[in-house]
Amino acid sequence: MSAAAEWDAPADGALVSATFDAWAAAVIAKDRPLVESFHDDGFRVRLGDLMLDKAKHATLELSVAVREMSIIEITSTRRIGDMLLVWSKHLIRADAVPPIPELGLEGDWGNEAAAREGFVQTEFTVWRQEGDRLKCLMFEART
Repeated sequence: MSAAAEWDAPADGALVSATFDAWAAAVIAKDRPLVESFHDDGFRVRLGDLMLDKAKHATLELSVAVREMSIIEITSTRRIGDMLLVWSKHLIRADAVPPIPELGLEGDWGNEAAAREGFVQTEFTVWRQEGDRLKCLMFEART
């Protein structure tokens, strides 16, 4: 594959979109095994000052009453072998953002009013392709 073709391949954007939609559906359905299946075993995410692993991130996602997670835009992708770097923007809406003491999240840590209205989150995500699936290795999010 030429260097130019490694950036923004339509097939990569389609694969990211399909994967994210399936992940979002699993979060909304509160299906922990399916949510965890989108995470690499060594997964890490930075959310503000927190660094979470696979189990803690699944706990966070399933504790919040998410009603919508959708991609607004895939800004860019870059493929390097079986690795895919993705810059994207998402809309997230949740009906409740409860305290999660085991993660150190107390009080109105997630700004429930903003979550009910919906907020835009930008992400840099690293994926690894396994067959026709993507597994998330890490991401960093900003609101």
